[in-house]
Amino acid sequence: MLEKTRGLLGRREPVRIVCYGDSISEVDSGLGRFGGASCAEKNWGQQLAEMLRRGFPGSAFAVENFAIGSQNTYEAYGRLRWLEPYHPDLVLIELGPNDCAGHDLPPSATATALTLLVEGARSTGGADVAVAGMAGDNPLMAYLNHFEETQTVLKSVAEKMGVPFIDVRSCILAATEGGKRWGDFHNGPGDAHPNDEGHRVWASTVFDALKEHLGA
Repeated sequence: MLEKTRGLLGRREPVRIVCYGDSISEVDSGLGRFGGASCAEKNWGQQLAEMLRRGFPGSAFAVENFAIGSQNTYEAYGRLRWLEPYHPDLVLIELGPNDCAGHDLPPSATATALTLLVEGARSTGGADVAVAGMAGDNPLMAYLNHFEETQTVLKSVAEKMGVPFIDVRSCILAATEGGKRWGDFHNGPGDAHPNDEGHRVWASTVFDALKEHLGA
């Protein structure tokens, strides 16, 4: 897994990472959207870039946010052709919550869309791909539909496609003590959007998973 990225690190060549997702990954300074974070630098993608620079000294990392709020996985697949200008080496796919609320998709449709998205991202310059699972909603104030089924689909597609699946949900539940401290890491006790501290948990979880595959 992540052979292209591992090779770039071995040769001390720059690594270009794209966070392909929904509102949690959306960074648009003009509209003041930072995925729930207070500023672009606190979004999980940019925090991840700093962690990677510290964790892999001598290597250069650039992280771009390619995300649109409220999109489900099928809608996000529809803009795949616009990924190519980013020339990504590694695509981190963060999708799924809107499949469970607002723009509902049956889990089978999520599976199809994610499969096509992974295939398409791979074909864009031979990019590596990893799938970040949903952190989801507060289990004490749950509102997402068929959340567990959709999360299972994300994981199973990642495994079938031979790409890492990153279990963000477990880390968020641990940090929030099963939801009791949800508001310490999100923009409200019933909000699925992480605040700066929540984005740090996201970034740390993704960093640890990448480090496991890439080596420190």
